[in-house]
Amino acid sequence: MQDDFDNDSETLSLDPHFANRFERDERRGLCKLYLISPPMIDTGFAETLAAALDAGPVAAFQLRLKGIDDHRIAELAGPLQAVCTAREVAFIVNDSIGLAKRLGADGVHLGQDDGDPREARQVLGADAQIGVTCHDSRHLAMEAGEAGADYVAFGAFYPTDTKETKHQPDPRSSAGGRLCSSCPASRSVASPPPTPPR
Repeated sequence: MQDDFDNDSETLSLDPHFANRFERDERRGLCKLYLISPPMIDTGFAETLAAALDAGPVAAFQLRLKGIDDHRIAELAGPLQAVCTAREVAFIVNDSIGLAKRLGADGVHLGQDDGDPREARQVLGADAQIGVTCHDSRHLAMEAGEAGADYVAFGAFYPTDTKETKHQPDPRSSAGGRLCSSCPASRSVASPPPTPPR
């Protein structure tokens, strides 16, 4: 069997024909990115976001600002939400069902202590995108899907500067790779993405 990686240089790179080994399920759309805001932004970030959204296929943008008052987040959200709407990218608010409702966001992303997906669905409506952080737990993902989450997120795969990493799935292990294989939620995301820090 051919190696999946080329080892001609000091850095490993994926065999460019690796994807040809798999059949594409035409019933599923192409994968798109789920972007998350930096931990701190200013009023000029709308321009940066617009450039990022124009650079490739993006499904959703999550406004994730920790330790900032909801009124200030609402002020910063307006231009960002307009950028997302103009490009048909879902605008997701982190942690707060109430703020998502106030802003008329496309959805909310809930941590394990931020609320119940059923409550979010009731408050935000049937069309809202509701995501739930599941750390490194397939069980939490199953519960989130059964509670009506549209997607689940696993991670953090690597330490971050935004908060303490308490749960860290290993993307190289078979367990890490199978976390979402039988989750009832329709999509899954990795947070931060499973790429090692440089």
